Amino acid sequence: MSKKWKVWKKIVSRRVYFRLCTYDILSRNLAILPCNNSDKFLKHIFSPNNLREVQCIICCFIHEMFIEEPQLCKLIHFQGYHTDVQETLVRGVPSMHICIRFLPELLKLSNIGQRIFGIQLLSHLANQYSIPQTLDLCKLALRIGLTLTQGNTQEEGIIFMV
Repeated sequence: MSKKWKVWKKIVSRRVYFRLCTYDILSRNLAILPCNNSDKFLKHIFSPNNLREVQCIICCFIHEMFIEEPQLCKLIHFQGYHTDVQETLVRGVPSMHICIRFLPELLKLSNIGQRIFGIQLLSHLANQYSIPQTLDLCKLALRIGLTLTQGNTQEEGIIFMV
């Protein structure tokens, strides 16, 4: 796929290229949906073994895409997705360690929802990758969390804590 994108970059305008990337991101976000272990609809359709097999195939697909285009990993995570999927993706996609590089940016965004998403993602990454860099990020997340709870209204603090 990487060669295909390089050819497209040369042939089509930047606008069309970004539109194709958007479709690519959408396809990945749709692929992420079956990774939600708490989805009752999926549990009704698939047996536990079949659901796990589908999740493994999807995680391999996402891993390959993240390796080929690391920027897509960043775009997908800045757009966000359902947080129930994070644990499955971190455990099943070996290239999720890429997120550690851009997580400080995600944690510093002004949108509280994106910050919470980043903190939750960090918790799964820190569990999976016990390295000094994730420890430093955890310290940053704690400082950000304390700032959020102190500087916000009671309602926003409750939303953050839940």
